[in-house]
Amino acid sequence: MSLSKRLKMDSTASYSSDPITQVSTEAQDASGDSDGTTHNQKKETRLIFDENEGNFREAVRWIGWVDKSLFIAELLKKPRRVIIFAPRRFGKSLNIDMVKCFFEIVAGRDISYAPKNLEELKEYENFKAFCRYGLSPPCKIIKEEELVKEYFGRHPVVYLDLKDLDCTSKETVKDGLRGIVHDLYVNFSYLMKDERLADSPRKVKAAYEACEAWCGMNTYMREDPTIGLQKLIEYLHAHHKQKVYLLVDEFDAPVVNALLGGKSGDEVKDISNIVMSLLGAVVKGKVADNHLLGSLITGVSFLGSIGISQHLNNIPFYKWLLDDDRFAKYYGVGHEELTTLLESVFPEQKEKQASIQREVLGLYNGYYIKTEAVCCLWSVLHYIRLRVELNASEIRKTNFWNISALGKVLKNDDVMETMVHVTTGGNFSFMSCDKLDAKDLADFLNGENNQEQLVYSFFMEQGYLSIDPSHRSSRSVKVKAPNPEVLTAYLEMFSNFHVKVCGFSNLSMHKCAEYFESLPDKSADEQEESLSVFYEELKKLLSKFRGQKVKERSIQSLMFVTMLKADFKYCEMEKPVTIQMDGKKVTGFIDLFMENDDCVVIWEFKHIEADDLQAIKDSSYEALKEILFGSQAKKVPYINKMEEVKTKNYILIGLCCGDKGKAAMSCLINNKDINNCISFP
Repeated sequence: MSLSKRLKMDSTASYSSDPITQVSTEAQDASGDSDGTTHNQKKETRLIFDENEGNFREAVRWIGWVDKSLFIAELLKKPRRVIIFAPRRFGKSLNIDMVKCFFEIVAGRDISYAPKNLEELKEYENFKAFCRYGLSPPCKIIKEEELVKEYFGRHPVVYLDLKDLDCTSKETVKDGLRGIVHDLYVNFSYLMKDERLADSPRKVKAAYEACEAWCGMNTYMREDPTIGLQKLIEYLHAHHKQKVYLLVDEFDAPVVNALLGGKSGDEVKDISNIVMSLLGAVVKGKVADNHLLGSLITGVSFLGSIGISQHLNNIPFYKWLLDDDRFAKYYGVGHEELTTLLESVFPEQKEKQASIQREVLGLYNGYYIKTEAVCCLWSVLHYIRLRVELNASEIRKTNFWNISALGKVLKNDDVMETMVHVTTGGNFSFMSCDKLDAKDLADFLNGENNQEQLVYSFFMEQGYLSIDPSHRSSRSVKVKAPNPEVLTAYLEMFSNFHVKVCGFSNLSMHKCAEYFESLPDKSADEQEESLSVFYEELKKLLSKFRGQKVKERSIQSLMFVTMLKADFKYCEMEKPVTIQMDGKKVTGFIDLFMENDDCVVIWEFKHIEADDLQAIKDSSYEALKEILFGSQAKKVPYINKMEEVKTKNYILIGLCCGDKGKAAMSCLINNKDINNCISFP
């Protein structure tokens, strides 16, 4: 919440009561209506999934509930202070809310003793949630009776969410952390009434003053958030006589946001150190040893390793995609969980279960924990919810992955080359970075170093690349885009790069696509005229290359993104073509291949360092000849061997860009005679 919003709330802010003495609202819920049903029972319990819901108490009402509750039992094993990394939409925030719901002190609960049996807990709302409000089966953690009796509802919980921290500058980060600590003090403002916060009147008075300062709208901005958070944990332990459980969600978000916001390496390092030093002060040292039951910190990427190494050393971290044996199964959806989920949603419909399982695995599979395949939790649940309502062909896929902001990495020629390869379904190997340094990555994004493995490691941790479990050594890994959903995100990244980073006209791209998609339906004369119009618009688009260093791969990716906007069923860069030549199999790659029901388009691209239009025109002609006869390097005459060309109309295009934004195009339409090609200009 911004400071301005906090100030507006000053006159209406209300302070909380001690949950132990608070009158429970659950009694009101339980009182119910005249028909004997409670308000809670009246809530919808047949919802498959709501992608906007991160509240555990609502999520357990879903039929599409994937039970990860034994995660709590694992957290209570030693070591109890942990950092866990997993991609977005794999269930981190929902798991954190589940842990909060388990430990937090519920209204009216006497926490001075452990209950003799679970019957004593059934009146409490949080316990009802773990029983799934009567749905079957209850959460698995309920079977761990001794653990539940010992820990359920008996510990104050301090929860920090760093996702929306303002990273404009170091000062805004500090102010944002002050705001988070202020909100915590307001939530626990009953501490201001307790004489047990310290062991002497002088210290009690100091504690009162600290609580008042942090709760006050006009005073908390002068306080130190690190000291404030340390003291809050001490006060909560003193008040409740039970140790505190600390939860931190998206702790890496401030660093990632600073990276994507274009901050320099030094600025990113400073922001990282501010955040990590605050966390280190409460999960290490005397405060943690004396006052914490445990702590769970989650994030996506091991960024800011300088800050982590300095402030969070000795806190074990677990990377979900890199052989995390302890916590890996509590994120995402495994195949057995998917089978159980589909049985719940589509009971006694074996054929439908099998059919939807194939659809889901085809769309969202591709991540591996060692050798076990795992899918993105949110993607799977969202798809199943739509499948309840629609046929597979009617579903417009929702893409939960947005990597458009990372398009700036494509400014690096080597990364561009690799990402084109990935987008066309290829894989590659690289030496992964165990500790990804945020400063170095920021410097790369700002063109100040050339360590491309930083980008690939970052993409891998974010879930944009997945590891081939059969090809990895101690550090070398083979990776690819996990599945069609993520491939769609790559296409959006390419589009964002060309429009927002490079400055190409989105309007010109759409016009080029519009002119081109009408070609197959026209007569020969009309096609030539349309190609002429297309070329004139293409020149406007390519003119952006004027004054820029141009490479063939740049032309290829730009035309690929442009042609994706045309209404063709199939569009692929680097399409492999294997033919028999002289008794041997020879493979070549088509720069850009497009296909419709009755038409095939083959593109070959070239770039020459010249601004002489005739030379550029001659080079476009050579590109067209390569389609027909093969290049000198690889004599793969695509046109004579491809079955698609034998059965459909076809358009062959050689496009060459030179310096100063000049371009030429040579085309053949349903004709293999190079002498009949149409040239532009």
